[in-house]
Amino acid sequence: MLIKNIPKNTNKFKKPAHDIFMENIEIKKNNKILKSALFLTIAGFVTKIIGVLYKVPLLEIVGSEGLGYYQLVFPVFVFALILSSGGITTTLSKIIAKCDSEKFKKLYFKICLIESVLFATIISIILFCFCDKIAYFQGGEGLCSSYKILCLALLSSAIISTFRGYFQGLNNMNFTAWSQLIEQVGKIALGLLFSFIFIKESVIKSIYGAFLGLSISEIICALFLIVLYVLKSDKIHKFRFNFYEVKEGLKSFNKELLPITITALITPLFGAINSLLVIDLLLKAGVGKECAILLFGLSGVILSLVGIPNIVSTALSTTIFPQICSKNKTQEEKNKIITFSFKLIFAVCIPCVFVFVIFSKPIVSFLYSEGLSYGNVNQLEIASHIIKIVSTMVLYSSLSSFTTTLLQAQNKSFKACQNLLFGSIITLICFIVLVSNPLINILGDSLSSLVGLSVTALLNLKELSKFNTYKLRFKDVFLSPILASLAMIFVMLIIFKGLSGALPLKLATLFVCFIGFVVYIMLMFMLKVFSVNDFSKLKPVKQQEN
Repeated sequence: MLIKNIPKNTNKFKKPAHDIFMENIEIKKNNKILKSALFLTIAGFVTKIIGVLYKVPLLEIVGSEGLGYYQLVFPVFVFALILSSGGITTTLSKIIAKCDSEKFKKLYFKICLIESVLFATIISIILFCFCDKIAYFQGGEGLCSSYKILCLALLSSAIISTFRGYFQGLNNMNFTAWSQLIEQVGKIALGLLFSFIFIKESVIKSIYGAFLGLSISEIICALFLIVLYVLKSDKIHKFRFNFYEVKEGLKSFNKELLPITITALITPLFGAINSLLVIDLLLKAGVGKECAILLFGLSGVILSLVGIPNIVSTALSTTIFPQICSKNKTQEEKNKIITFSFKLIFAVCIPCVFVFVIFSKPIVSFLYSEGLSYGNVNQLEIASHIIKIVSTMVLYSSLSSFTTTLLQAQNKSFKACQNLLFGSIITLICFIVLVSNPLINILGDSLSSLVGLSVTALLNLKELSKFNTYKLRFKDVFLSPILASLAMIFVMLIIFKGLSGALPLKLATLFVCFIGFVVYIMLMFMLKVFSVNDFSKLKPVKQQEN
């Protein structure tokens, strides 16, 4: 009888069906996360644009003086906000990303929610009780009502931070993105509405109306996230927690929370100190009180404008933080993510620096000319000078934010805190010296921020170089963006000169910026800095083997 030689293992070179099935699930999951990251970036860009555009009609309603009052209140509010719930989102997303058990994910979520609301309540009560003294010290006694209404926003923001941290830890960035959009749209719609209504009474009341709209938008955003959580939560599993689990969870959570919160507090703390000191410093520089408030408002307008490029670093930090903390990724995969992120940050920030420097006056005129005046102070001229100074800050601000996140993700939170604290102290010293100088005055606000951020960014990069193995190519990170930016600016200047007189200034500025954007993107792909599929490095996708 003839027996055929049949291979003993016909599946030797094939993967089991279960493995192929699991890989397909992983591929779909990775693609879903990548889409979430992209959506978060787009949402961040839209919300940042809304934030900048919000200042345009608000400036027309309240004027530069009104924005000065707005800038006095806002840093103090941000400090109180960070103090109550600043490190919540980052800490909870980090813990959830590391946690394998659904039971303990729910435990940390509940601990975080209770703790954040409790702290927000305490901070709100303190702010409510001492707001009159804060307003008096700032030289704006009528601002007390604005601080009181913002206490509602503190409570809502604590809830928002907790839910965002939970969803981001699960790599669900869509809910964060939608909540950001709701928050900003509500702020601009309601804030401008109430500001317009109350301007009939006074400028101070109009600023109160803007903050009333902000507080209501925070409440709406919190309710939105609560509803999403209820709809998405698993109603089958009801977990019971014993005292020991709660105690250990609380201890573990606060151990992670403390350094991140301290780091998050530093910048708002020094921002609040600046807002308390700025009027007195400008008075010492020989500037009148009304003019001092006006100049501080101008500085705040420009700082919000140059913050647009920071969207990329913020979105990248939010997206990659859970991934770098995750145990499921190899160091090689993490290095690819970090390298690509650095490349993207430089590719976005470098051309923005060139555009803000060369086209400072047309950009400011395009956005704010209707709200700026030419009385005793040429506000348009001062604003264009400020934007030139802070243009370089675009790059250092993005690097400072992103490298701080990297250090936190790699258990170097205290080092990140130390670097940020040192940079902030340098900022404060420069702020006091420069703003009180009659020849510099309000320009010292921007100059001091530039110095402090550059110090923090460089210290963080030095620390990261000690233990990270990622490599940055000079051509992709520095040389190509600079060459593409120079070519872009050359084209923009030629077109802008050709359009001068043929089109209104605002229309010419808008058209030239659009052409510059198209030219830069084309050059970056021509120089092979990015490929069409390069963005998949944010979440490497495993390929199915045959």
